[in-house]
Amino acid sequence: MADVSASAALVVILIALYAQAGRFEFIILDDADYVYENTMVTNGLTLEGVAWAFTSFYPSNWHPLTWLSHMLDVSLFGVEPGWHHLVNVFFHGVNTLLVYFFFRLLLGELWPAVWIAVLFLVHPLHVESVAWVAERKDLLSALFFLIVLHCYRCYVQRTTWARYGLVFSFFVLAALSKATAVTLPLVLLLLDYWPFDRLANPSTVPRPLRRYGRFGLLVEKIPLFFVSAGLSLMTIAAGSDALLSADTTPFSERIMNAVVSYAVYLKQLFVPVDLAAFYPLRRIDFVREFLLALLVIVSVSVVAVYLHRSRRYVLMGWLWFVLMLVPVIGIVQISTQAHADRFVYLPSIGIFLIVALSMPRPGTRFFRHAFFAASAYMALLFFVAFLQIGYWRNDNILFHRAIDVTRNNYVAHVNLAADYTKRGMYPQAERYAAKALAMKRDRYPAYLSLGNIRLGQGNYSEAETYYRRAWQIARHNESVLNNLGIALAKQGREREALDFFNRALEIEPDMLEAKRNLARYSVLSGDESAR
Repeated sequence: MADVSASAALVVILIALYAQAGRFEFIILDDADYVYENTMVTNGLTLEGVAWAFTSFYPSNWHPLTWLSHMLDVSLFGVEPGWHHLVNVFFHGVNTLLVYFFFRLLLGELWPAVWIAVLFLVHPLHVESVAWVAERKDLLSALFFLIVLHCYRCYVQRTTWARYGLVFSFFVLAALSKATAVTLPLVLLLLDYWPFDRLANPSTVPRPLRRYGRFGLLVEKIPLFFVSAGLSLMTIAAGSDALLSADTTPFSERIMNAVVSYAVYLKQLFVPVDLAAFYPLRRIDFVREFLLALLVIVSVSVVAVYLHRSRRYVLMGWLWFVLMLVPVIGIVQISTQAHADRFVYLPSIGIFLIVALSMPRPGTRFFRHAFFAASAYMALLFFVAFLQIGYWRNDNILFHRAIDVTRNNYVAHVNLAADYTKRGMYPQAERYAAKALAMKRDRYPAYLSLGNIRLGQGNYSEAETYYRRAWQIARHNESVLNNLGIALAKQGREREALDFFNRALEIEPDMLEAKRNLARYSVLSGDESAR
């Protein structure tokens, strides 16, 4: 009965917190690529779409199950953003229940499982993964990741190959949803350390592997490590064009940013303020930021190791947090962001576990005081999360918020310029595009934004000038090529324009706008063969 009540309470909290997302718009950042401007997705779930999902590296990612999820959404609900948001909310709710029942069964205690589940449900750092439609991959991968944990618990209880097959199969599904699932074998080894204590209990290792002694646990995970290796190779192949050169951000600075990011995530897990959709990379102060962050990380690690005999869950939870963040901590630079809220969706569970198991149990002296303090803190998290969800209502609110809580946020300025351009508010758009250009003159998006503004104002020759400047910087960007083609076509230079539309489609064959422009201006130019 307690589990039913706890589950019902979690569902009620989910609805109260995230129901507002059903009224939200798509976000220009990635939602266009993942849903409303992607022809393979807007056609719904088709055989052609299934084949494309497994063979496409667009946009610099390989996650076929995520594509199929978006296609199914379109088949069921069309391209109405509210329903896509609510499907994300549904997945977050399922993930929360999976978290609750995993720790309920794992620990055999009610209240620690409740605390972990509520923290997972309401934490403001998780808002980005839920309120951003393009982050469906995060939720879907987490779903299968958590199912693997349940299957692994059953496997440890009775090590049959059938149960191992379930672990392997659901891990593959997690890998087909998002690359960050690559760390799952390490998490299973952490569970072997605590609470399963398999190092001291050889009988939990399959009989053929017992000859390897303690290394049998590692040998047991080899098929899973092969999946991780394959997923890593696919991710590198998909993101090869997105990887920035080491010259852009020196390796030493990436190491410093990684260390600081660990400390930032840790701080935000306890004090989640000034959250943004994008945190720009910036120069890090060596003493006040890097050394202080390093001191924090080393200190926590030392304490966790010191407690490994009396409170092994501390070391296990800390390593869960640290190891799961390794693929996204920024040592391999794939974007210009310093860190991102969505990266801690699953890693945060390690910290939540430490917090929950450190609290007094019912019947102990301080339980009542701890209960009221924890409840007040959860209520505060709920309030902050509710506000944070509201910032994702539309582009304008989201990126104004990002500018308010960060400095020199190039991405936020460019996306605000795009939002104002879309609404025909050209003076406001130009103001933000000009600020973005002043921040980074060596990046193409500000030039592209200024070109879009001039295009909307009917100044096609000046739009062409901006687009050509963007083209000089980003020779293989399909949006730049497509928009340059539009500017040329508007000046009556349709044949030149067709060349750029074709170049855009060579780079991205599924670009809906380029296809439409090619068809339209082929007719106007009389060159039907170009279609």
